[in-house]
Amino acid sequence: MSTLQQTIRNDEQKEQKKDAEADSEAKVMESLFQCVVRKAPKFFDGSKSLMGIQIGDEVSVLKERVGPDGMYHLCRLEKKNEKRDSTAITVGWFPISCLEKLK
Repeated sequence: MSTLQQTIRNDEQKEQKKDAEADSEAKVMESLFQCVVRKAPKFFDGSKSLMGIQIGDEVSVLKERVGPDGMYHLCRLEKKNEKRDSTAITVGWFPISCLEKLK
């Protein structure tokens, strides 16, 4: 039993490391195009989901049609915090149906 638990922990650590590396790469990837968030899904909180989104936010699309059935875009959200004079960058999947491409 302990061997199985250790194997599971090792797999989880490898997956977390891989996700962190992918996030780091995505933060500097070239944007394909910009979209604005038109809808915010009620139940959208998966481990690869773009979090902290609000209606009206502009996101950079980094990869098109990712995830299950190609129903998501890989997006980058940059939010400026004027009080701290910094920018928070988050990366994740967001449903294509909730985005509107900017021209």
